[in-house]
Amino acid sequence: MCIWEQIVQYHTDIRTSLFVSGVTIGSFLFTMKSTIIKTLKDDIFDTEEYKKDLVQKIVHSKKAKAPKYYGSLSKFSSVLFWAITLSFISSLLQITLGFIDNALVRISCLLVALISWTLLSYAVFLVRANWSLAITFQENEKERSLQQAIEKFENESKIK
Repeated sequence: MCIWEQIVQYHTDIRTSLFVSGVTIGSFLFTMKSTIIKTLKDDIFDTEEYKKDLVQKIVHSKKAKAPKYYGSLSKFSSVLFWAITLSFISSLLQITLGFIDNALVRISCLLVALISWTLLSYAVFLVRANWSLAITFQENEKERSLQQAIEKFENESKIK
């Protein structure tokens, strides 16, 4: 059995799974996209910590063009959009062109599914990176608050 026949057989075996996973992931991301973007905007990009961090990046940057305030949020939104779009396209290809008994067509269907999953993995990586940033900002804020509480307690102890 040549490699082309193996690919055709492999695609035949997993075509339904690729269709279902593409629809499921695309639908989930489609319904959650605005919630994810809004939450990231509120929890990260609208904080004073982010503003200070961006100002430092602009001051220390040697680039002529300063980064946009919501630039990375816009990039993340675009990645999510394309992950959703490719998930749906991949699903449609599985139930339309996926039935054509041609190795190149089947390879194309698998390739689109692979690209879709790769883009989805990148979106998950960006979510993790943004939430790590949010946690860092929150941790810094809590450390400052705790330090102020300690100083206040020490000052009150000295007065008594």
